[in-house]
Amino acid sequence: PTHGPSHPSPAEPLAAAAVPRSRGLAAAWLLSFVLLGIAVWAGLHWRAEVMQAWPPAARLYAALGFV
Repeated sequence: PTHGPSHPSPAEPLAAAAVPRSRGLAAAWLLSFVLLGIAVWAGLHWRAEVMQAWPPAARLYAALGFV
């Protein structure tokens, strides 16, 4: 018989916590890529407005071949 409360092995809490963490991490990565894609689309869709509002952006668009 052991004395005191029994403690789970160190691997048990890690295994239980790994599933929700990996789902949360995957969701965070997916959301990051979606937001980045929206930002790129918006920058290309409204490039004339961006260049008018911020003239140095014209050099970036020209360097990327979008002018």
